[in-house]
Amino acid sequence: MTEETPGFEEKPDVPSGATPDDAEPKAAAPSEEEAAAPAGDTDPTVGLTAQLDQARMALSERTADLQRLQAEY
Repeated sequence: MTEETPGFEEKPDVPSGATPDDAEPKAAAPSEEEAAAPAGDTDPTVGLTAQLDQARMALSERTADLQRLQAEY
């Protein structure tokens, strides 16, 4: 027997009368948050993101070197 969590109201993810046809248009259309950026994106954060990625890569390389040296000694 499964215990129910007290005070938790279960709500179905899908309405009871939903059909597969109802889900198709919603699944096919991306939301504004999921939409891809335009190809000619000139946002200044692109350059900063590239610099951040380079710094992260250098840091991860140094961390790997440090861990390797610590393992040796």
